[in-house]
Amino acid sequence: MELFTPERSQPRDRAAQVTSARRCCDLAALAKVLSILERRWAGSIIAYLMAGPARFCEIAKAVPGLSERLLAVRLGEMAHWGLIERLPATGRSGGYQYQLTEAARDLQPALRELERWALEHRA
Repeated sequence: MELFTPERSQPRDRAAQVTSARRCCDLAALAKVLSILERRWAGSIIAYLMAGPARFCEIAKAVPGLSERLLAVRLGEMAHWGLIERLPATGRSGGYQYQLTEAARDLQPALRELERWALEHRA
């Protein structure tokens, strides 16, 4: 379905297409997900943790330009939203490590598709 192609000869069909497209998406749910992912560095943090649990300092080093203060804020927000879990780290140094919850891991196909789209359209 070419939703945004102008069809001047059939304005009623285009209106029906737009109405149908609006029904296929829960706009409130989509807006909530996008408001989380659009927060600065949130997508990068989630993408990094897709490979597995990591310590705070590992995440800070992996995401250039991300300050430790903002990383702490984002990790707290994502824990509040149920996307990240903070667990005691194994090993002698102790501390904590962060891992994605199942809900956040379920974002992987969507993030891969966004990445594909961005590369294809040079976004």
